[in-house]
Amino acid sequence: HLKTEREKGTYISIDEVKLDYQIFGTTLKKFIEAIPARVGGQVAGYVDPLIERGIERGIEQELKDLRRQFYDSMYVEEEGGGMS
Repeated sequence: HLKTEREKGTYISIDEVKLDYQIFGTTLKKFIEAIPARVGGQVAGYVDPLIERGIERGIEQELKDLRRQFYDSMYVEEEGGGMS
């Protein structure tokens, strides 16, 4: 929706932009949260189930840490007047 409106050159309200980003954020979060299980499924036939689960947990933790760093950097930039 946002891309189409931008291409047309029509005005987009701030509320529409916020909604588009919320939808994108939710979709991205669900996709990212599915990565550990998808990787686990890929290695399932090659490794012991305990190793598979360890791989999944490791990826989950890494993604959690990256998400925290991302949100923390956004907060710092907002405080400093960067992002709004």
